[in-house]
Amino acid sequence: MGDIKRKFFEETVPKRVLFISGKITADMEKELSHSFIYLNAMNDDPITLYINSPGGDVLPGLDIYDWVRLSRAPVHGIVVGHAASMASVILQGCAKRSIARHASIMIHTIRIYVELDDLMPENIGNSPSINDAKKEQEWIYKIFQERTGKEMSEIHKVFAEKTKFSAEEAKAFCLVDETI
Repeated sequence: MGDIKRKFFEETVPKRVLFISGKITADMEKELSHSFIYLNAMNDDPITLYINSPGGDVLPGLDIYDWVRLSRAPVHGIVVGHAASMASVILQGCAKRSIARHASIMIHTIRIYVELDDLMPENIGNSPSINDAKKEQEWIYKIFQERTGKEMSEIHKVFAEKTKFSAEEAKAFCLVDETI
């Protein structure tokens, strides 16, 4: 961690302010998990999580979602800029979900990268990477269904269409609780 980044974390984490900025990676998950452990050990005062991210890796994103959801301290997620893909999933783990007036949320089906052999007709139903991706996508659908209260068919539709929501549209679809 660079000196500027370290100083930034030293100043913001004790104030119970965390950030998801940029691509979601295993390194980001590690930093955030340590921050959640530290803050929950201190007390149960609310944590503010600012989100401005194009999304990123599925498993680290789901891990961050779980850290947010399991935090004893309530987490207030605030989208500033854009919460796409896995960033929108993480937002759903927050106890309170807000979005800035000019921010947006984008959701889509997960992308997978497979070996050419996985695409051979005899391997299609047996590919671990494809089967894992299907399971992960179902987990994500369920998260959105639970948080929005929408029918699963509607969740499938907006994911398949790679839907981008304005702040007002996100509130109407119950992706957020309030526009700020």
